[in-house]
Amino acid sequence: MEFVDISPYIKLVESFLDGKISAKEYEKEFLDLRSKNLTLRFEIEEQYFIIEKLFEDVDCFCADPSLRDEKYDIDEAELREGCKAALPKLREALQNSRKKS
Repeated sequence: MEFVDISPYIKLVESFLDGKISAKEYEKEFLDLRSKNLTLRFEIEEQYFIIEKLFEDVDCFCADPSLRDEKYDIDEAELREGCKAALPKLREALQNSRKKS
């Protein structure tokens, strides 16, 4: 199984949460990063599920309130909440993978 370094995901989430990039920039950069890792297998299943949850949030994100479907789409605040929840899990998963190396 090929190792996927999840530190770029951590840096990206941190940049978004710290206000260094906008939600739209986060969305684009996340999708670019994920597409580069799409064919790779995550070393630890835990990593896969965290990244997939972030992807689901990005996929549901709709920046334009006039286009947002309240049932299926999320706004920037909800996207941030998902990132806040994922960040400690990403950090822990990275530490766990380093311990196994």
